[in-house]
Amino acid sequence: HGLVEERVESVGTARANEAVVITAKLTGIVSAIGFREGQRVQAGDLLVAFASGDSTPSLPAGWTSLTTNGDYPSRVAYRLAPSSGTASGTWTGATGLTILVYRGATAGAAAIHYSTESGPQTLPALNLSGTPSWVAGVGHWLTSPDSSPSGLTQRHAYEWGGLWVAAWDTGGDVTSWSATQVGPTAAAWSWLAASIQLIPN
Repeated sequence: HGLVEERVESVGTARANEAVVITAKLTGIVSAIGFREGQRVQAGDLLVAFASGDSTPSLPAGWTSLTTNGDYPSRVAYRLAPSSGTASGTWTGATGLTILVYRGATAGAAAIHYSTESGPQTLPALNLSGTPSWVAGVGHWLTSPDSSPSGLTQRHAYEWGGLWVAAWDTGGDVTSWSATQVGPTAAAWSWLAASIQLIPN
């Protein structure tokens, strides 16, 4: 098992007052190994969205919800891009949206963790059911990210409006996933994080 050699790993981040629309070009910040800013999504690419806001963000047409969290209104959802011109749709209620794009995988389990306590924070545990999978994680917090923990590669880190958004993945198959501490080690509050299972095709 493993993702195809020519894979796409990227993150797009957007901000909105009530709703956001992200096109196939992933309006906003796009940075990752092997991905050029402005590069188009291809048909069959896995799009994973982590949206949060003042109310649970709506689910645009064509997307499948993996999980939601009511403690801090948020949602993880996915879709396979039907074409290179795929748009993400409108996420009503979202004030933050992070999109991850992977080639050669589909989405499995997902979990969201919210904490108001300061200190080191964690990506939540997942039940992978023993299926060899990658795990991707996304975190939002108020101090700059530290170095990646063992077993994770940081793919993206971006500050917008005093809020840091960062994304990691395992870069290879794992068969289990426990709650994993990620930065910052300094005080961080209102931490929001998601873990997503990526199952190779």
